[in-house]
Amino acid sequence: MTILVTEKLYNETPKQQNFKFRPNIVVHAVRLNLVKFGDLADGTLNVRIRDNDETLLASGTITAAEFNTLDTYAWGMFSVELNVQLNGATDNEEYHEYILELEMTGYTDSITGYIGWNTEWENPFNLVYGSNQTDGVDDADNFDAKSFEFYEFK
Repeated sequence: MTILVTEKLYNETPKQQNFKFRPNIVVHAVRLNLVKFGDLADGTLNVRIRDNDETLLASGTITAAEFNTLDTYAWGMFSVELNVQLNGATDNEEYHEYILELEMTGYTDSITGYIGWNTEWENPFNLVYGSNQTDGVDDADNFDAKSFEFYEFK
């Protein structure tokens, strides 16, 4: 069993997920595992890829109007075109690290209409909330990375 964990996105509060590549890749699009709850009053979801030094490499958007064309409640993979060359590892590194960033802007926060970024937790037997310690390990370490996929030009 998989438990869906959603991090609600707030106005002008970026959420980031680091990722690594070894080979060079030309990313056509990123698919984000998101949940849409209710209709959004306004706002834009900004999706950015940054180098590990925070340099902006690519960005794309999904508007509230685009989200609101979906059912009131929608969960799944949402695509954003980015078209960016990501360079893999150099001779001096095993891999190259990047940052995927999501941020809502121009967004009115609401409990009846919001976007969340999903992740999964594969431990249905020991449900723990918050950042408690279990055997010296922070429980947040049991969570997988936020869900996303890249589509590559070939």
